[in-house]
Amino acid sequence: MNLTVLGLDHDLQWRDPNGDLQKLLYGLLWKSSVELIAEEAYKLPTTVGQRLALQLGKPWLDIDMNDAERERAGIYEESVKGGAAPLFEKGEIVGVTGEYLTHVEEIREKHWVSQILRHKVGSAVVLCGSLHLSPLAKKLRLMGCNVDEVEVWKFDWYRSQFGAFEVFEEPEGRRWFELRDPKRG
Repeated sequence: MNLTVLGLDHDLQWRDPNGDLQKLLYGLLWKSSVELIAEEAYKLPTTVGQRLALQLGKPWLDIDMNDAERERAGIYEESVKGGAAPLFEKGEIVGVTGEYLTHVEEIREKHWVSQILRHKVGSAVVLCGSLHLSPLAKKLRLMGCNVDEVEVWKFDWYRSQFGAFEVFEEPEGRRWFELRDPKRG
């Protein structure tokens, strides 16, 4: 299976104020034979990928675990503790930060892989949160998939609208992100 996995901000995933994500996705779908659009989209309003799939007659799939599935997997309580928090510098809020909850995310990503592979398509586009990009791509490669990773946060249009985004990883495995407000440089 050939996969293009896009790591992005969930807010962009459904809002896309300037249509930049839609243009990016449309370009990926137009120049290839993508058979499925899969997204980490639980509890999001209708996403850009979902709307584009409908317009182009492509199957769309929310690969994320719902609350009941998280409860059965024993990760619900831990998963609701995560999320973004203010990023402070010199006593001022300069953006947001968020932690990758390894135990929770490993289980969720394995679920996503099984959901994607279950569809037995030749090619797909997968949209997930930025912190999941590399770990998910690694899991998919271990299952024999060819994976292209697209770091949406590195596009100029993203930085100008949303700010400077960076993923950090320490040798012992701790992962987190920082998103700095574009108005603060």
